[in-house]
Amino acid sequence: MSDKSFSKNVHSGLHLKFRGFGVFRKIGPGMVTGAADDDPSGIGTYSQVGAAFGFRYLWVLLLCYPFAVAVQEATARLAIATQKGLSTLVRERYSKPVLLGAIALVVFANTFNIAADIGAMAESLGFEVPVPRWGGVILFGGAILFLELRFRYRTYEKILKWLAFSIFSCVGVALVVRSELLDAVKAAVKPSLGFTTASLVAITAIFGTTISPYLFFSGKTPKRSKKS
Repeated sequence: MSDKSFSKNVHSGLHLKFRGFGVFRKIGPGMVTGAADDDPSGIGTYSQVGAAFGFRYLWVLLLCYPFAVAVQEATARLAIATQKGLSTLVRERYSKPVLLGAIALVVFANTFNIAADIGAMAESLGFEVPVPRWGGVILFGGAILFLELRFRYRTYEKILKWLAFSIFSCVGVALVVRSELLDAVKAAVKPSLGFTTASLVAITAIFGTTISPYLFFSGKTPKRSKKS
């Protein structure tokens, strides 16, 4: 079977599987991946930019959104069409130095991203409980490590899927906190540029935390049918 025919069959099979009341059981990996982009470091970045500049750079998020969608769409389609992840495709189609360079960049970026996530979680915990930052880092880091080593992926996926609903609290906050909705809409559709160091750092931070490196490796590969 050709790659084109196989891709078409896989797409058709996925559409069939996603019908009915069992949809929620099927969307685990995709839901977890999508929610993971709203990570603690991202929320912390948006909060700090908002506190410093108000709604001024809200338009940057709208600009980032199509890029984030395109990244996930492209990697997911690659996985569906080839039955392989992005790292495997890079290994097969490019030289070893290119593969090692790509992996090194992802490891480097993700290490700092995870550190920022755990640090943001520790800081948030400190707002509610009188715990030092290093205590929160040990607590959250240890809990995550325990869950990943203790539970199988399928079980851990279910836990993360339910925890993903916590992102709706951001919507609740936006509805409860007093803010000028009209000003927010204007800022989102009318770009405001700043050429100071602080402004450029803020815009770079928004882009960096929205289009995270792990989005490129988030495609889940369906199993090839024995008939194909």
